[in-house]
Amino acid sequence: MMDRVFSSEGVNWEVAEGRSQGVSDIDGWKSLAEGLLTEQPCVFHRNLEISALYSGLYLRKPQHFKWAGMAALASYHVRDGLKLLTGLTDKTGRLSEKIGGRNWIGIGLDDVDVLRQTNNTIFSDIAWAHLAVALRGVEEFDEMIGAVPRYEGIGRAFSQMETDVWLANLTILRHEQEAMVQPNFDKMSRSFSIVLSMGASMFYQDCGICQRKTNGLFFLFMIVKRMGFLLRSRSFPKITDLDQRWEWIANSLVPGFRSYEQGGVRIKRDLKKIFEDLANLENEKKCSV
Repeated sequence: MMDRVFSSEGVNWEVAEGRSQGVSDIDGWKSLAEGLLTEQPCVFHRNLEISALYSGLYLRKPQHFKWAGMAALASYHVRDGLKLLTGLTDKTGRLSEKIGGRNWIGIGLDDVDVLRQTNNTIFSDIAWAHLAVALRGVEEFDEMIGAVPRYEGIGRAFSQMETDVWLANLTILRHEQEAMVQPNFDKMSRSFSIVLSMGASMFYQDCGICQRKTNGLFFLFMIVKRMGFLLRSRSFPKITDLDQRWEWIANSLVPGFRSYEQGGVRIKRDLKKIFEDLANLENEKKCSV
């Protein structure tokens, strides 16, 4: 039996280091990142493992891995939507074909499954790069990706982290939104897009109540803070629109995270809760919400 990667205290980096021996290319690092997770048909459990690895990466290099910190909290936040899929997946963790077309209060479960697909796609495309830099350093990472067009921007971002950490992490975040999130959001039905636009939110614990309501809710942020943007584009708030979503992320979520991060102890406490929730779920030995 392999040594456990996760515990209620965090990531066991000695185990991760050991498993990384001999890994030297992109496919190898992707396989390693995926291999640190268990083969888990429960989407809720897998989501917690992804959130936990992001948390561990941030806590290993908090001065650099800002994207990982935001991704940990965002992935953990997505669990509320993924609860709708608990028990509805096959042994691979994919939505069962027998259930795919069923509606939940008028919303197709295939639409909800897009959240799962997006979460997994982001993990597959970006987590491995943070893992490689965390374990081997930027220089070895740069040599490995070479001139691979898909990762050219991410390669530059990691190289910039010493000089402009937030510009670097915004580059990674933009890559995530353009290359991974948008193609998946384009699959959503119009009705689910409306529901998601009304409910999309991300709150950080140190924001005041008024600020949280205005900035944390996508719909309210666009109406209150970006009405001019909506009028110029002649559109309603739409979370599946890349430009609108980026306005919210870059001008609300990122500043909110930066303020929240300054608390130090608070973010470490919240990230530690992810590990504790995962440990509790594993102790129950079932897919549970």
